[in-house]
Amino acid sequence: MRRTRWLLQLLFVASLMYSTARSAPGGAALYASSCAACHGPTGQGSVGPAPAGDADLADPEPGNWLMYKRTYDLQAYNPLSQITTDNVADLVPVWSFCTGVSDGHEAPPSTTAPRQRTCSTTAPGWSRRPVTDVVGAFRTRPPRLGPLR
Repeated sequence: MRRTRWLLQLLFVASLMYSTARSAPGGAALYASSCAACHGPTGQGSVGPAPAGDADLADPEPGNWLMYKRTYDLQAYNPLSQITTDNVADLVPVWSFCTGVSDGHEAPPSTTAPRQRTCSTTAPGWSRRPVTDVVGAFRTRPPRLGPLR
C-alpha cells in the first residue's frame, strides 16, 4: 500500500515536470513579448523608470501631467514658462484624437505632456487608451491645414 502511494506520488510529480518543461518555450516567448518591457529580461524590473509614486503625483514636474488635473490640489493649468499671457492667443492644437463618442465625457478627453512621451485618453465605454509618442499637444505658430472634412 505504501509503495503504491509512493509510486503514484512520484508519477504525479514526474507528469508536472514534463508539462512544465513542455510549456517553458511558449512561456518564455510570451514573457518576452508581453512582460519584459516593464519587468526586464530576467523579471527584476530594472528596465525603464519607476512607476509614478505618491511624491511624483503630489508635486509633478511642470511638463508631466500624471493625472487629470495635474496635481492632488487640482491645478488644472500648465506652469511651463513658454506659455504666457502674450502668446496664449496664438496657441493652436496640432493633433486631435477622435474617441468616437460625442457626449457623456465625465473626464477631459485627454491627458497630455506625460511621462515617456505618451498620453492617455478616456471616453465613455472604455477606461483608458494610450496615445503613444506624443511630444507636445500645442505649438505657437498654426500649421498649414487643408479644409476640414
